Amino acid sequence: MLVLGRRAGEGIVIKGLDGGEVYLQVLEIRGRRGQVKLGFEAPAEIKIWREELLESGECRADKPKAEEVG
Repeated sequence: MLVLGRRAGEGIVIKGLDGGEVYLQVLEIRGRRGQVKLGFEAPAEIKIWREELLESGECRADKPKAEEVG
């Protein structure tokens, strides 16, 4: 596991072998518990899921993304 320290406003870029990129930015760090708000930019074919949803089986390829729900 790669561990990086980032401050609010800083980001990282993950480059795939196919040339695709995922950009992750720390948007905000709040409160004493250090809750972190993250922003992601990625090609549409890359799905980004919260870990607990993957583990619960709630993530399916046929489910629409939030912005696709009418």
